[in-house]
Amino acid sequence: GNATPPPSGLSYPSPQSFTVGTAATAISPTVSGTVSSYAVSPALPEGLSLNASTGQISGTPTIVAAANSYAVTASNSGGSTTFSLSISVLPAAPASLSYPGTGPFPVGVAITPLSPTVTGTVTGYSVSPTLPAGLAINATTGVISGTPTGSSAATSYLITAQGPGGSTTFSVSLSVQSPPPSGLFYANPQTFVVHTPITPIGPGIAGSVVGYSVSPSLPEGLSLNPNTGVISGTPTALTSRGNYIISATNSGGQTFFA
Repeated sequence: GNATPPPSGLSYPSPQSFTVGTAATAISPTVSGTVSSYAVSPALPEGLSLNASTGQISGTPTIVAAANSYAVTASNSGGSTTFSLSISVLPAAPASLSYPGTGPFPVGVAITPLSPTVTGTVTGYSVSPTLPAGLAINATTGVISGTPTGSSAATSYLITAQGPGGSTTFSVSLSVQSPPPSGLFYANPQTFVVHTPITPIGPGIAGSVVGYSVSPSLPEGLSLNPNTGVISGTPTALTSRGNYIISATNSGGQTFFA
């Protein structure tokens, strides 16, 4: 009888890259001639298999594998043909990234570092937009730390954890507040003369102040500058001695002086 001609021209799409825990898209061979069986050497990465009848490679890889060449052989009674297929298996993409909840941070105080929780292999972290001045993210560990140098409104920062198998993101809201002002003080008590302009009285204060206010209203003719806290004017009526509560406020809180 006539000898069967050996198969020829075996090929697979190559190279192939799979991901741990993700079912591989099955890859099938192209070949000329009849094939009675397929074999591969060395063994495919754990979780992948070669169908000995069809030559199709499929499965869900379970371990990371560096790029390697696998010789697939298609045989029949007349002989065989071989193709060298490159396969690598990447770690699973990182997932479930999160950071702890964060209240407002005070200006000038080192924050308790914020550490990420994540699954999978991460090769680097990045953040967008740029974190508030004085804070930074460690590109290797993802830890956010530092001492904020200026106030910033609550803003969402998108953190990306990148791995060889893909990336995942988490949005963290951070805000930085000025520390409340403190130590508000005016020379006290004060006695003024009707119809005589007073020497303006300025406050002593520690910290930044956005505005000043007073309660109850100052005696007629006197006013409090809401920006500077300076009291000035010319009293127009006699008043008995009274206590006035002055408050100095910023984004972090307020302080009072009576």
